Amino acid sequence: MTTNAVRSRGREAFTLIELLVVIAIIAVLVGLTTAGVQRVRVAAKRAQISNEIGQLSTAVGVFQRDKGVTFIPSRIMLRERMDYVSANGALEIDSANYLKQVWSHLPIRLDGVSPYPAGTVPGANGIDWNGDGVISPNPVILEGDQCVVFFLGGIPRPQGGGVFAMGGFSNNPVNPADATSLKAPTFEFPTSRLKDGRGQGYPSFLDPFGVQPFAYFSSFGAKNGYNRYGSSDCATLGLSPYADIAGPPVNYFQPTGHQIISAGYNKQFGPGGLLLSGGLTEALPGGDDLTNFHTGQLSGYGN
Repeated sequence: MTTNAVRSRGREAFTLIELLVVIAIIAVLVGLTTAGVQRVRVAAKRAQISNEIGQLSTAVGVFQRDKGVTFIPSRIMLRERMDYVSANGALEIDSANYLKQVWSHLPIRLDGVSPYPAGTVPGANGIDWNGDGVISPNPVILEGDQCVVFFLGGIPRPQGGGVFAMGGFSNNPVNPADATSLKAPTFEFPTSRLKDGRGQGYPSFLDPFGVQPFAYFSSFGAKNGYNRYGSSDCATLGLSPYADIAGPPVNYFQPTGHQIISAGYNKQFGPGGLLLSGGLTEALPGGDDLTNFHTGQLSGYGN
């Protein structure tokens, strides 16, 4: 064998340096591809969020039209025994009056006495608002993220394992929770994203990132009527409705309507309150929030 043949065969293999270079190039390409795919996925979920916010807003309008009301509340007290107490204050009175407006034949009282006989039989002794098969003597206060699911979805139907489906409301004029005659809900919530984060039997609707629910705030049909009861209607989520710093003096976005807010990709809500023009950055909590009152992320507000 000649020396030239040996040298020729030796050049068929990569050197260690060449292998390291190739590996480095592949790693860079994989990193770029992964980052690109992640950006596409995030963009797709943001588009889905914006679409769902629009669908929820439309459904709110449909419910209002069908039920002859001007708003869906973002805080309400539900008493399954219908034994409301007017002396307890505005929330108790407003809750009873709103339910009576939606379902005019509900046997509601405001003197603390139940119109039903004692017992725990749904339909005969109360309204089983959370669909658990038991009439509870204790009231439950729903926050905004629960309210929008309850009124648009109807009676929760526990499926076991923390899974819920929304069953709509009954056409029974005296019992909207009558399980024998539930109608289709105003909005079809996907069961995979319904979560009861408070353990009350009333789920919230998680946004497509799957951690935080859509926050919901109502103006209660009055101009700038947000925070009707003096505190945030989504206090558990840690935010308040947004107002325009331009005023005057407090001018909420959607002043006579409602606000729907998603926490976005970083899964952290902004605090709400006055929204400064150009004062949010995407890195801050709330910077990548998506809403029904601004096109795009809140980091782009005022730009």
